[in-house]
Amino acid sequence: MPEDADALDLQLPYCVPGVTAKRCRGVFWETGKLYKKEVAAELPPVSKAEYQELKKSLVALQVELQQVKEGQLQTAGEEGDAVYKVRRALRTTGAHLCRALDLDQREEAERRLNLLLATLDDIDSAALKEEKANEQAPAGFTSLSLSLGSSLKLFDAFLSELPQSPTA
Repeated sequence: MPEDADALDLQLPYCVPGVTAKRCRGVFWETGKLYKKEVAAELPPVSKAEYQELKKSLVALQVELQQVKEGQLQTAGEEGDAVYKVRRALRTTGAHLCRALDLDQREEAERRLNLLLATLDDIDSAALKEEKANEQAPAGFTSLSLSLGSSLKLFDAFLSELPQSPTA
């Protein structure tokens, strides 16, 4: 296993505790020790150009989620994996984007982002359960694709409430 922390992050997926053991890094279970939060240095402010790029990447993530909803993937496992990848990217990109807002707008944007992430966590968890049960439903009519509609509405609400330029 590589010693480099960046290489480790690329190989091992992000884990939402209590949602799915399949996506966990496994460090806690291997060592029995709690994770230690690292103290981060102050991040530089987000520029207007960077803010626009972050918004574009969020729109691209929304398009990926829409494709999952439209039934482009055949199995629950494929849908779950796609939702997981969107959720992982959304968590980092969305948090970075929220940092560019002033206090009141940031709190509201983070609340909307966390609500969206929670629904995607639920969808990912349901995908893993459905995959284990080997339930076969026509593409686009799985319980996952149907619940993606509400996630897409939350995504729309999150994007529509973002200002055109950074406010912080």
